[in-house]
Amino acid sequence: MALVLGAPILSLTSGRAAAQTPAPAAGAPAAGAPAAPAAPVVKDQGEYDAIQAISKETDLQKKLTLLKAWQDKYPDSQFKNARLLQFVDTWSKIAAKALATSAPTPDVLSAAKDASNNLLSNLDTAFSTDAKPAGVKDDQWKQARSQVEQQAHMVLGYVALQSKDYTGAEAEFKKFDELNDQNAQVAYWWGTAIASQHQVQRTPEALYEFARAVVTSGPAALSDAGKKSAEDYLTKAWNGYHGDDDPKGLQDLKDLAAKSAIPPDDIDKTILSVVDREKAKAGGEEAYLAAHPDIKLWRDLKATLTAADGEEYFNKSVKGALIPQEFNAKIVSWTPDTNPTEIKISIDEPSGDAVIKYEKPLHAKLNAGDAIKIKGNAMAFTKDPFLVTFDGDQSQITGITVDKPAAKRPVRHK
Repeated sequence: MALVLGAPILSLTSGRAAAQTPAPAAGAPAAGAPAAPAAPVVKDQGEYDAIQAISKETDLQKKLTLLKAWQDKYPDSQFKNARLLQFVDTWSKIAAKALATSAPTPDVLSAAKDASNNLLSNLDTAFSTDAKPAGVKDDQWKQARSQVEQQAHMVLGYVALQSKDYTGAEAEFKKFDELNDQNAQVAYWWGTAIASQHQVQRTPEALYEFARAVVTSGPAALSDAGKKSAEDYLTKAWNGYHGDDDPKGLQDLKDLAAKSAIPPDDIDKTILSVVDREKAKAGGEEAYLAAHPDIKLWRDLKATLTAADGEEYFNKSVKGALIPQEFNAKIVSWTPDTNPTEIKISIDEPSGDAVIKYEKPLHAKLNAGDAIKIKGNAMAFTKDPFLVTFDGDQSQITGITVDKPAAKRPVRHK
């Protein structure tokens, strides 16, 4: 079942509330026959006017204010069940605005978060058996509740993701998945939340969720353009972490992700990093480091820089100097996408542990996973995550093909 955000929650209330108890209709049941439930009636003209004002209001926040005023003045209204469903419908539409906006503002995100929390806290009462409108079947009522609950968790996850609360986003996406495990967008966001935590050991989980987003079909699949974008990113991330020499492995991952929204517990053993694959080939850690002296030096440098006096050591012995060791690295990513000024590379950590920074935009052909060699001139570093910034203009780099700008035609003066 596809999730339709902001859709009306069944038929919540009639457009007009009765102002008085209606007279029995012609052909009413004879005495002794079961009487139909009495239709709800307004208490007075003030309640009637309140309902009319709410039905005409199109601004969602103003409508919410009117609903609260009605609730405060008439807490025991005969329309209180229908009123709560009007609250649900309004909260649902406010929450949906966060996902319908390409760049939601903090106010939109905050309103969506509040609305989603209100949806969840009122879920049991709003969708109780007593609140079910006449003519609505039990399975319809259950489906409506599930739709609202899914939307609330999806929006809360998205708001957390936008707010860089990645663990909170994961928790909400997991709750969504327990209700509906066939949504490609949620899978992609889930992968993004994992990847954004920069925990290399969890990269296989992120890759799995990205693959899940690509292979999910049906009404909640990505659009053709979205799927292509997701697949391109998955390939790029796969090549950067695992290597670009195993296309079958990537297809195996997609096949595995098609079976379940949750990765298996041993996914880290299924998807090995380039480093782990090299270690296995070399016959273990010691043999691997012996075969890769640049990695050993890099790890020694990392240990020194992340120590208590690492910043002092960097400023005295590393900063502004060309590190004589040539490091083998792979391109991970670059920013901006066109004519980048920064290229993230992996020397030891597959997700990247160094950045090459250029003063001017670089006209170069770049591919994630491409091998380069660098004798770097270090400009700066951070301890957590460990990341060394190299001066691209002062470093010695091979493997990056720079395009020469087209020569300008000379201006002819008449």
